[in-house]
Amino acid sequence: MTDKISSKPFFCISPWTMVYAHDNGKYGPCNFAVPDEHMGVDNTTITEWMQSDKMNQLRAEMLDPNSDHKLVNKVCSYCKFDEERYGWSRRLDTTTQAKEARDEQGVNEYWDMITRSVKMSQVAGYDFDERILELQLRVFGSKCNLDCYMCHHFSSTTRQKMAYDKGVWNDTVWHDIDRSKKLSMTANLDKVDDNVVINQMIELAPYVKTLKIIGGEPLVMKQYYSVLDRLVQSGESKNIDIKYQTNLTKLKNGKHNFLNYIPHFKTVVITVSIDAVGKYNDYIRRRSSFQEIEDNIKACAAYDNVIIGLNSTLSVPGVLRYHEIEEYARKSPYIHHNSHWLIQHPEQLRINNLPKPLKDKLIPHYKIHPKHANILKALQMPEEKNANFKEICNYLMKGDEAYRGTKWEMELFDVFPELKEYYEN
Repeated sequence: MTDKISSKPFFCISPWTMVYAHDNGKYGPCNFAVPDEHMGVDNTTITEWMQSDKMNQLRAEMLDPNSDHKLVNKVCSYCKFDEERYGWSRRLDTTTQAKEARDEQGVNEYWDMITRSVKMSQVAGYDFDERILELQLRVFGSKCNLDCYMCHHFSSTTRQKMAYDKGVWNDTVWHDIDRSKKLSMTANLDKVDDNVVINQMIELAPYVKTLKIIGGEPLVMKQYYSVLDRLVQSGESKNIDIKYQTNLTKLKNGKHNFLNYIPHFKTVVITVSIDAVGKYNDYIRRRSSFQEIEDNIKACAAYDNVIIGLNSTLSVPGVLRYHEIEEYARKSPYIHHNSHWLIQHPEQLRINNLPKPLKDKLIPHYKIHPKHANILKALQMPEEKNANFKEICNYLMKGDEAYRGTKWEMELFDVFPELKEYYEN
């Protein structure tokens, strides 16, 4: 059964195992999937989405070698793009991890449950009959305390505020300030009743393997603590792994202390979003403090059920220092793993848009580790058609200007001096 499933054309476990809600509240089978145009948390329950005609069609296409894959090609276009361009994707990574997730006795109960769910869905349609579900619901808005230059305004309230107050719109790289303003408002989920969504999550708790907390920045969102409180009260928390994609700059939110929740859950996987070490990360993820992040990592690592990893968003100029993360993670007694993904939008911030001499200098660093093959391939690619390195630098320096006179003041060419000569020439 395992081989039969894994050999299907463009098979991915996510349509059976994941519910994802994007910034605008619209559902998708994963965070890389194109969101549905109509179904979202404001008009469709989680159960209705998973049992919808669209999701059933997507599953059927993935299992049918004779399918035209019309829906798969649309919904899964990002993974198809990454696989064609870089040879790897979230689909391959996720499905491979599931197949290899063996316990100490060499048993892969998770994959066995997935294969049973796939088989049953072919006979009687999708149903919640196994604890395999991963909920990733980005439905409580985009509150975030950081201002990362590669992040769009709809993903961070701080970023949005800087745009309106200081004029630091992503218009330089998106080339359309009106579009930026329009998109910045799409994450307004105030019309969604938080309690309705929370109740759905609690009702499905017996089938949930993993609850992934995403934002904005989840640890500054009070609604997520309401979810955790309900799961603890229900007694289901002990059966659930929780995952966080977090900047880990804050462990306390009012009366809530994140550390107090950790012992109540089966496993707590904390993926810390950092793109470099020290000041380089503080520049990329403006308003962050690398020292505070390190302190918080140490505090979380004191619990036996905590697994800490790092994840980086690679863009111009972040890739200039990313190779140092590998050494940092290796030496740290607290870091279990590190990973990365290559930014695709906006196109101008893709790493292949660095000046070629700089890319040539970076290539030796990324030849060392096999898991950096996609980085290496991207660095060997030519610039995008609309790429303008000077324009990219101007965009970054516009952000620098907005922070002058504050405790977060930093200048692009002070932090990344190797860029200056290519900007001036």
